Amino acid sequence: MQKFADLKSLGTKLQIISAFAIDHVKGFIYIEAYRQIDIIEACKGLCSIYSSRMAPVPKNEVSHLLSIRKSCNQVTGGMWARVKNGNYKGDLAQIVAVNDLRKKATVKLIPRIDLQILAQKFGGGLAKKKSAIPAPRLISSSELE
Repeated sequence: MQKFADLKSLGTKLQIISAFAIDHVKGFIYIEAYRQIDIIEACKGLCSIYSSRMAPVPKNEVSHLLSIRKSCNQVTGGMWARVKNGNYKGDLAQIVAVNDLRKKATVKLIPRIDLQILAQKFGGGLAKKKSAIPAPRLISSSELE
């Protein structure tokens, strides 16, 4: 947009028809022009745009780019979810609270605490290499003492 405004003030104009980016297609921008050289000229001098990786969009995919997607399912407290990564990958979690502004959720999980490694760490033992993820199990406060 800034390049368009700067060139317009100089009396020159970009020879592109439209440009847009889509939220659900990360890392791509779409520029419409009659000639490929016009797209290269529009991208010249812009940071983070690799005009060498340019490719035309097949005509049967254009309608998919411009169609409106359904909104995602709303996440609310009390729902169940699967953890996607980390030590709890694949575990079932219960959603306790959701913060829509920060796009974060607080969840309940069954802990995966390895009490032997914890005892070695605080008992002064040498740090052990990363081992397998411990099995999930419920623990009591007496076990932690």
